[in-house]
Amino acid sequence: QVCGAIRMNQYKLVVGHEVSDSNNLCETGWCPLADHNQNFTTVQCTASHGNYDFPQLNATNMSAICPYNGKPCVYDLSKDPCEYYDISQTQSDVYQMLYQRLLSYQSSMVTPLCLLHPENATAADPQKLDGFWGPWVNNSKDTRHMQTLKMATSIN
Repeated sequence: QVCGAIRMNQYKLVVGHEVSDSNNLCETGWCPLADHNQNFTTVQCTASHGNYDFPQLNATNMSAICPYNGKPCVYDLSKDPCEYYDISQTQSDVYQMLYQRLLSYQSSMVTPLCLLHPENATAADPQKLDGFWGPWVNNSKDTRHMQTLKMATSIN
């Protein structure tokens, strides 16, 4: 299943189930932050209402709102910086180009190692290797390289 986003010029295509927890929509949806003045954030969604003029997101209407319904959406970020209005129907040429490009990229990507080896997902964590990123599998060559790096760092 296609899941991801791609941006070209002012257009952005997103696809995939963005919301998985319908009990806590603010985790993955657009909700006002009580402790921040939304009118002073970098992105202003509307000129007249700042960031408070957004579509209401709730479990009832989620299935109709793109991208929460799983359908691909296209946004014109120059006119809609907060990604409220899907233009995939009116800009079908832009939609097709971005969607085909996303499919092409997805077909050529490799599976992340953390998915291939979930038991070792944090094995390269620098906190486990004296502050260095390291290999997941120790072999004599990698071990010698890590020792050289540690010695060079301790000398400086």
